[in-house]
Amino acid sequence: MQTFNNEYTAVVKNEGDWWIGWIEEIPGVNCQERTHRELMESLHVTLIEALEFNRRDVLSASDKMNSINEPEGKKNNRSTPRSLPKKSRCGVFVGGGLWEDE
Repeated sequence: MQTFNNEYTAVVKNEGDWWIGWIEEIPGVNCQERTHRELMESLHVTLIEALEFNRRDVLSASDKMNSINEPEGKKNNRSTPRSLPKKSRCGVFVGGGLWEDE
């Protein structure tokens, strides 16, 4: 398997008491925080989670197609994305719905 190092563009705006931002290349990765630093951290975590959700969907579809050839008892050791702090106001649009960290 080959991995790629990607760069993403964070669009960031100061709106009154809030910093808002989104990742230009990944629709649905949007955050709102009180400080620029918190916003950048939340965007980073939310981007990682969105990419992981997409990765899981692809691997799940692939696993279903390849399950006939996979030996029984083989364990799937995929990583779980870390959660955002409770105070974060971020969301990732997944499958037409909004996922929010609670």
